[in-house]
Amino acid sequence: MTSEKGQRATGVQWQVALSELLVSLLSIELHLLAISNSLRWFLYSVLQIPKDLMENLWQYSLEKYSTPQDQMIFLVTGTILVSLVVYWLWGSFYILLDLTGWLSSYNVQPGTNQPLNRKRLANTILQVLINQTVVSFPAAVAAFYLADYTGNLLTFDQLKRVPPFSQVLIEFPLLVLCHEFAFYYSHRLLHHGLLYKMIHKRHHQWTAPIAVIAIDCHPVEHVLANVGPVLVGPAIVGSHPLTAWFWFSYVTFQTLNGHSGYHWPWFQSPEFHDYHHLKFNQNYGSIGFLDYLHGTDAKWRKSVQFKRHFVINGLKPATQIVPVKGSQIIVE
Repeated sequence: MTSEKGQRATGVQWQVALSELLVSLLSIELHLLAISNSLRWFLYSVLQIPKDLMENLWQYSLEKYSTPQDQMIFLVTGTILVSLVVYWLWGSFYILLDLTGWLSSYNVQPGTNQPLNRKRLANTILQVLINQTVVSFPAAVAAFYLADYTGNLLTFDQLKRVPPFSQVLIEFPLLVLCHEFAFYYSHRLLHHGLLYKMIHKRHHQWTAPIAVIAIDCHPVEHVLANVGPVLVGPAIVGSHPLTAWFWFSYVTFQTLNGHSGYHWPWFQSPEFHDYHHLKFNQNYGSIGFLDYLHGTDAKWRKSVQFKRHFVINGLKPATQIVPVKGSQIIVE
């Protein structure tokens, strides 16, 4: 009898997990379509940029790097530059908000990091820059040669072709799933005993995180739980570099937003990962699929933060839509 109930519960659990997964993937696809349409309108209608300009620029750039060694330099350097530019453009906006307190009504942990400790911020920025350059560069080179060794490197003719956006939409759900599996298990591993104490503890110094701490972590963690999970999807799928760079930009944007503590109107909620920093042993994944299956979101689903985990369709902050008691968040 107990066994049958357990089987029924497991079946229901899978149904809920899969339905939530489909909603998450559909939401991501709709966001991508909205971004694509907005960019196309701005570039082609407002700026009057020729539609074949990007493809021509890409092919011209590749012609300068036709040998395998040159391609390695081009692709690795491009990957590092894309990560740096996206991270610090969006991260600088959040640093400005954190230092000034502007728009603090949208903060999910009211009253925290006000004022922001500037010495702590400087230490975070230094570690992030080390991870983005000293650590990420050799990791990207290793990934290139691994792809070459396994035969997953695209040919020069394949590289020259700019993938249509429809191809990006097809690949993205697979990239998200690969990232969820790789990130969940690597992240959960880092919460185990000595690994947490020696490696992951640094990242959890911020119980109320800010955006730029997204990759403020031990170099081993950066390779294992940041670089690895982001690269595994494009490596398995065989993504074009432009698709991969778009994917890296998307993950960087979402990771910064997830650590920012700001729940913006019409943006994906940061409540899920913010709660992980608050409680440590909840919400190890990126989209919640594996957390639900493994039961590592039980407290989260009973919390006020879970009730605020939605897209705001208006200008009213989430902490006012789902009120807090005094100046503190209600935590189960």
